[in-house]
Amino acid sequence: MGEHFDLRFIPALAFTQRNLEYDLIYPNTAGDRIVTKTIESTYLEFPLDIKFKSARINNYRIYVLGGARYGIDMISQAKVLQKDKDIVKLQRRDFGYEIGMGFDFYLTYFKFSPEIKMYNGLNNLLVQDQRTFAKPLKELYAKTFMISFTFE
Repeated sequence: MGEHFDLRFIPALAFTQRNLEYDLIYPNTAGDRIVTKTIESTYLEFPLDIKFKSARINNYRIYVLGGARYGIDMISQAKVLQKDKDIVKLQRRDFGYEIGMGFDFYLTYFKFSPEIKMYNGLNNLLVQDQRTFAKPLKELYAKTFMISFTFE
């Protein structure tokens, strides 16, 4: 796209885990109990970013990037019909925007690029149903911080 702009498409496979903490209060007992529900997902992600690069100074340059990302949860339980009351079902598809920054280091045989990105999901991932742990939730959005290392 030019000397200082790149259009990037780098598909990825991401293993994620969400921990939802519930503070349960039982009426006939002395205290309450904290229960943590773990939701695991495996996302196939398709980000499309625009990368703005600074001018190269010796063997490095800094860059910022921003764009959109679409993800498919490969192990989503959105269509599970079990009577299990302990699961929290999430939507299979997620989309949102991401922003980040990084550095390009030009070494003898390859380019090394450490990068940090933040992703915000735009759609509600929660599947509303009357299960015990899903009922008190109103909405659930993805917010991810990612550190990545690219070798070219």
